[in-house]
Amino acid sequence: MKRMIAGRVIMIFCILCFITSPSAGATKAYDPAPTDGAGSVPLQPVFSWEYEGDSCNVYAGISPQDLRLVTSYTTMTWIESPQKLPFDTVFFWRVDVNSGEEILEGDLWSFRTESLSESVGCSLTKGVSFSQVLILLPLITLFNLLPRN
Repeated sequence: MKRMIAGRVIMIFCILCFITSPSAGATKAYDPAPTDGAGSVPLQPVFSWEYEGDSCNVYAGISPQDLRLVTSYTTMTWIESPQKLPFDTVFFWRVDVNSGEEILEGDLWSFRTESLSESVGCSLTKGVSFSQVLILLPLITLFNLLPRN
């Protein structure tokens, strides 16, 4: 750009500054464990994932419309379930990635916890309803206490 000041031509240089957004390398969380759609997940699972960004917010719940914040601004890529989950229940979870001022909402993942029969390691209850399992529970307990050859 040229300007005329007091009869002299003065060159003014414009310097363009490119500022890289902190989210330039950010990605949605990926590679979840338990994997999406997994079944027979232990009652106290360890959740893990991968991501590119500054930190993560982790949400979980039994309804995709009612996820609760489990932890926020963590830089870890895993979290252990703080309590045992109920038997044979579908859970939903999501990891949002924080990158600068931006939040990348993650995909919704789900898994099903193991059933009571899977938990006690006994196939006697396969195909039996929960109410029937409650009746069989003393028998299952006795069966698991018996010495095995």
